[in-house]
Amino acid sequence: MQRALTTACAILVMAAAAPAALIRLKETAVVDTPQVRLSEIAVIEGTGPVERARLGAVVVAYVHRDAASTEVRSDEVQEMLAAVGFNLTRITMAGSVATKVELASAGSHRTVSRAAERYLSAAAPGARFAVTALRLDFEPPDGFVPVVTAVRPAAAPGPVRFDVADAADPSVKVGHALANLEKSLPAVTARRSIAGGARISAGDVEIVYMPAGRASLAFRDASRVVGRRTVASLSQGEPLTPAHLEGEPAVRRGDEVVLAVEHKGLTVRLSARAQEDGMIGEVVRLRAARGRGEYLATVTGPGRARPIAGGGV
Repeated sequence: MQRALTTACAILVMAAAAPAALIRLKETAVVDTPQVRLSEIAVIEGTGPVERARLGAVVVAYVHRDAASTEVRSDEVQEMLAAVGFNLTRITMAGSVATKVELASAGSHRTVSRAAERYLSAAAPGARFAVTALRLDFEPPDGFVPVVTAVRPAAAPGPVRFDVADAADPSVKVGHALANLEKSLPAVTARRSIAGGARISAGDVEIVYMPAGRASLAFRDASRVVGRRTVASLSQGEPLTPAHLEGEPAVRRGDEVVLAVEHKGLTVRLSARAQEDGMIGEVVRLRAARGRGEYLATVTGPGRARPIAGGGV
């Protein structure tokens, strides 16, 4: 009996001492086959080589050849690992919130798409079009550097056919790229993956032109999103819309704010300058319009605030 208890305790101690796995998702990954294995999109650390090999071999997603790319989120990886029997309490997720995965064969489509966009920019300066649903009627040879030499019909929204040649000899057409042209619009997009609940900085976002259908709800001006908090995680390249963010700040940095000060039944209104953004109910720093004094105040509405007792900074 004593020996059995000793053996059981030893097993428990060994299990507790077993190193947990740390899985760091990459921002992007390129795969050769539609099956996406964990080892292709993440760095696995903190455990033994056998366990790393077992984790790395798990298929966590599939890339449809028609789509050419997909996104694998951290929570989806955890679901797949749990489904095949891994103990999630012994696994820590880190790195990117999601990994953008692309089939290696999609690279040729991407380079042709960029060549088409360059051609359109030169043919119709000032007009902006997005090349979507691109298909090739030829197999690009090794070392192929595409150039577009013509488009039919003339650049306009709708289905088109590009004549494609190799930069080594642009006079010889090698095939066609069939695509759809859509008007493109500027959109504020995530420059990197952004976690839910994070406050957005200027370095987190960038302006990217994309198809109007995808950009229709997105912000156009980065100043509308910087300083606000996300309500859900965002993937790299994802356009930001009002649904991704907490409500609009009632007070923005640099705004003139009316500070209502109550004293002995009287209300005195003073002018101050906001030193930071603030939602209704949040505390912000204000600088007196005259003088150098700073105060802490609670935002009560657009351009309005109430001072906090003893809130001098």
